[in-house]
Amino acid sequence: MTHAAKRITNGTYEYRGHTIVRVEYERIGCTPAGTVWDVYLGEQLVDAADTLRDAKWGIDYYLSP
Repeated sequence: MTHAAKRITNGTYEYRGHTIVRVEYERIGCTPAGTVWDVYLGEQLVDAADTLRDAKWGIDYYLSP
């Protein structure tokens, strides 16, 4: 990764022209509460990642030829 993510607001980043949003979720059944990073290419949600670094990698993957 040679590009940097630009912080827009707390929990929202722009990376290579695409948006990464931190989403907190509550405990559901046996699944504990936690955080995921949703990756949007344009307006479309394409992936969720466990870390900001993984989210950036996902964008690099989708943009690779």
